[in-house]
Amino acid sequence: MFIGHYSVSYVIKKKELGLPLWHLFLATQLMDIIWCIFIFWGIEKADTNSGLPGSHIHLEYMPYTHSLIGSLILSALMVVFYRILPSNKYKANLNRKSLLMGIAVFSHWVLDLIVHYKDLPIIGNSFKVGFGLYSSAFWSFTLESILLGVGMLIYYYSTNLKKKYGTLTFYLFLLIINANTVWGPVAPNEKIAATFLFICYLLFALITLLMEKVGKNKVANNDISNF
Repeated sequence: MFIGHYSVSYVIKKKELGLPLWHLFLATQLMDIIWCIFIFWGIEKADTNSGLPGSHIHLEYMPYTHSLIGSLILSALMVVFYRILPSNKYKANLNRKSLLMGIAVFSHWVLDLIVHYKDLPIIGNSFKVGFGLYSSAFWSFTLESILLGVGMLIYYYSTNLKKKYGTLTFYLFLLIINANTVWGPVAPNEKIAATFLFICYLLFALITLLMEKVGKNKVANNDISNF
């Protein structure tokens, strides 16, 4: 799953408005961000010949980032890291925020379980599971689109900004990027695919950071016109 993971970011943002959305964007994709780095370094293995209509990437070996145990460890590390982050030290509701960040990380494995086809290990590289929705490009793409749309709507109505056309534009932008990963050209190798995804994860987080800043500035200026 790709853009569908961000639905969790928006839902958690509604639960805790004090959490920056870009933090949640990075948290929900943390497993894949580390996976990209591990692919660069050759620690985990993949190729771009999956044979699945919904995903070009065949995940051969990913015991650290995408195993159930590995994802739980990453989630726990996120809770600890966010709790002790110096910039967060004196902020309110820090325990709650840290826990929600850990949940955001773990949600990645849960949503991947729906679409992956028996390549998510439980522990190490063994006992692989996956419900296999990637066997259908249409249904996997549709599910991600719906999840993201619902998450964005929940976020939209949790804020005091109305007519936020920037949110709709961002939604369409994410759909286009996701459509390209499904029906667009196949990357020549796994490192190029990982590079593309890594850039996307950072770019999407940056966009949400800028959107939140624009929104806050408009509230501060009592200007809730479109942006």
